[in-house]
Amino acid sequence: GSIHRCSYSYGEYIHTFCGHKRPVNSIKYSPFLPDIFLSCSIDWNMKLWKSDRSEPVLTFKALDLTDSVNDIAWSPHDSTVFASV
Repeated sequence: GSIHRCSYSYGEYIHTFCGHKRPVNSIKYSPFLPDIFLSCSIDWNMKLWKSDRSEPVLTFKALDLTDSVNDIAWSPHDSTVFASV
């Protein structure tokens, strides 16, 4: 469940984000703040990250624990709203 930020120029890891216990399904950057992104995983969690931190800022746990969180999306109109499926 680690997320690796890579360099296109050098082909190496720039930063590693650790927080999920299982594989990550999706990552989406905020359309409002370029250093904020969300991730979701089959561990039933969604995490809010800041690009300069290795640990998540916030963790949101899915209410339905019978299935993983497969995708996430930011609202195009509100910087504090996102959805998951």
